[in-house]
This record gives sequence, structure tokens and C-alpha cells, in this order.
Amino acid sequence: MNSTAMNLIEHALLTYTEGTAMQAEEDGGRFQQQQDEFVESARSCAVRTLCEDAGNLDWQYTVVGLPEHIEEARALLAPGRLEYLRYRVDCTDEDRTSVGFELVRPCLACGHDQVTQVSSLFHLGRLLAESAAEHTDAGEDDPQDSASPLAGIHGLQARASRVTGLARHLAAQHPDAALVVQFAHVTGHQDGEGRAELRLRAASVDAAADVARTLGAHLVTDIYSTIGTYVFQRGDTTTVVDGIEVQLSAHTQLSEEEADAWRAEQLPTTDAEGGENK
Repeated sequence: MNSTAMNLIEHALLTYTEGTAMQAEEDGGRFQQQQDEFVESARSCAVRTLCEDAGNLDWQYTVVGLPEHIEEARALLAPGRLEYLRYRVDCTDEDRTSVGFELVRPCLACGHDQVTQVSSLFHLGRLLAESAAEHTDAGEDDPQDSASPLAGIHGLQARASRVTGLARHLAAQHPDAALVVQFAHVTGHQDGEGRAELRLRAASVDAAADVARTLGAHLVTDIYSTIGTYVFQRGDTTTVVDGIEVQLSAHTQLSEEEADAWRAEQLPTTDAEGGENK
């Protein structure tokens, strides 16, 4: 094969490689723009239907676990609560598109979500009042049982059910996070009070950050080095959801390039006079 043919082959391959990389970058930019526009549509709908505060919630775009013809953005009502608002567009075909603005109330006891179309701020308040009343009616603490010799075990089943339901809810909502239950603990005390704990580990720090947002929490991250050449990023958070203390953690090994950059940042710097700054 002569040099001219070889140059042509190399030129063609280089052009193809650069072209596909540029196309992927352009596609990624367009997809991000579409996501941003969809989230803005969700915010606008929230403001029109409810109030300005609803538009200021932390709206997140998601397609996880949804059919291809459905897009969704959701926002937690408040940290430590599972209820969330969702803006959903169902494009079953080109001629029919339905838009829904709904309140989703996950039930940790039965494992099913209660979904209700929300029409106004008054309507949302009524739904939340009904949920609070239902939660009180089904509460685990009965004042009449506080003096019972068995007060320490009253409510254990309810707490255990909530812990199980929360773990299943998060695993179903974040399948890519590959959540692992490291520890689950439920206690009951003589006065009828008790506590519930759930410790989870995610497959990566990025996945843990997504789960943390669902919990209304912020993942705290740092980077550390172990024996040898390995460098890891670690993420941790602790929050309370429906009376359950949830601890979430994850570790991600940095690439060689990322590890080298991190090590370079750890080296002492020198000032203009040649002295060391640590």
C-alpha cells in the first residue's frame, strides 16, 4: 500500500473520529437544552397552578423507569418528606399529547403510590391535610398503650414496615444506583417510643447524589487516598424521612488522570521568593 493511500485512510479515519465526537457533543448539548426547557415548563405550570413558591422548588428532569413516550419532571415538597409534585407529558403519538400536574404520595406501608391531579393551591392543601389525618389515624403510638407492659413492642411492626417500604421505594426509583441495604435497625422502648435506622450504599457517588436529592438531602463529598496508588471520592449524608434515620454513602475510584490531578493539588506550593507554602 503506497503512502498516498495510507494518508487517505488516516485522513478518512481522523475525519470520522472528529466528526462523530463533534456530533456526540452537539447531540448532548441539544439533549441538555431540551431537559432545561422541559424543567422550565414544569416550573411555569407549578406557578400557574399553585404559586411562585412551587416554581422555586428543586425541579429535576427524569426518564428513569418511564416508557419512551413519557417525560417527567418532579420536585419534593420539602426535605424529609416523600410526597412530590410531578409534571408529566405523555406523547403517545404525534396527534395526541396529554399533560398532567399531579401530587404523588408514596405509601411505605403498602408500597404503592397515590397519584392525584392537582388543580389549585387550595386543592393541594386539602390533599395534604387528608394525608396528615390518615397518617395520624394509622399512627403507631397509642396513648392508651404507653403504660402497657408490652409498650416497648407496640409500633415495631409499623416501623419495620416503613423501613422496608422506604428501601423498596428508593431501589425502584433509582435502579441504576444499585442500592444495597447495609444495615436496618428498629427499636422500641418502655414508654412506647422507638426509632428506626436504615443504612444504604450506592454504586457510585453520582448515583448517591441522585438518591440524596430524592431524600431532600445534600451529599457531602471528599477525596482521599488509600495504600498504593488508588484515589477515591467518597460521599455521605444522613437525613430523616418519615421518622426513619437514613444514612447514605458511596465510593468511586478516580481515573488515573483524575488521581494525578488530585495529587498535584496536594503538593506544597512555592511563593515568588522560593519559599514553601503548605
